[in-house]
Amino acid sequence: MAEVLDLQLRELYVRALRLHVKPVDLPRENLLSCLDIDSVKAVEILINIETTFGIEIDPEQLSAGILDSFEGLARYVAAKQSALPV
Repeated sequence: MAEVLDLQLRELYVRALRLHVKPVDLPRENLLSCLDIDSVKAVEILINIETTFGIEIDPEQLSAGILDSFEGLARYVAAKQSALPV
């Protein structure tokens, strides 16, 4: 499950940022600086995450750190999905 979520997030970043690289070639962390993610790109990524995974990202929990590593983002998405009512 963790590997699937990691790959989904990587693919999402590639699409949202219109990158011409393989998702597996993205770095695991320091994504904000490595991929030159500004506030506009960050909002686009967040909207894609909410749409793709059917979650709502709480503004109070929002920080740059959430988008800076696939591991942290995967944990956040998994936690939000597990809290959804069935």
